[in-house]
Amino acid sequence: MEARFTTLLFDADDTLFDTTRNEEQTLAALFQEKGLPYDETVLARYRAISREMWGAFEQGRLEKAQVQHGRFARLARELGLSADTSDFFPSFHRLSLERLILEPHALEVCRELARTRRLYVITNGTAAIQRPRLERTGLAPFFTDVFVSETLGVQKPQPAYFERVLQAASAQPAHTLVIGDSLTSDIAGANRAGLHCWWYNRAGAANPGTATPDREIHDLAELL
Repeated sequence: MEARFTTLLFDADDTLFDTTRNEEQTLAALFQEKGLPYDETVLARYRAISREMWGAFEQGRLEKAQVQHGRFARLARELGLSADTSDFFPSFHRLSLERLILEPHALEVCRELARTRRLYVITNGTAAIQRPRLERTGLAPFFTDVFVSETLGVQKPQPAYFERVLQAASAQPAHTLVIGDSLTSDIAGANRAGLHCWWYNRAGAANPGTATPDREIHDLAELL
């Protein structure tokens, strides 16, 4: 990595944490805890609903609480379940914290980068679980701060989100690099804010051309 990048802004979900696998295990555990039938159809439907609703949140069409709780209510409706989903969200995150999985090489890469650079987490996720996730996985010592959209009052990919992060971190745009897996949130947000960005594309997904990363990487070790 170029020496000019002294401030690194890491997305959390599916960049530092393997949220895809965590989500699969957590949803299965949640349905087992609630005594509800579970199979791959449930997971596929949940992911489709979650992807759609988080996309609406990024666009400012939904509030975060509507996504957090509403995805489970909608899932139950679409599956024809009569379950009361009012406590699904806190249960899901409790179970999620018990099943944390880091992306490959995340720990060693962050440890090495933190020797010479300042690392921050940038996320639209739930504020209450961000620091516990870092602490439980051993990442906490390598990060100077965590910037959560609900705390800042604006979400990725809005330019104002990145402006507030840069101000809080006393970082210069020319020396700041965004690293994330989401084209619509991380990369598009960095583009709109005029920041350099690397797309972490572990799955080898196609880029439809809606966002332009400076570089595409498939392993976090490529950051070294």
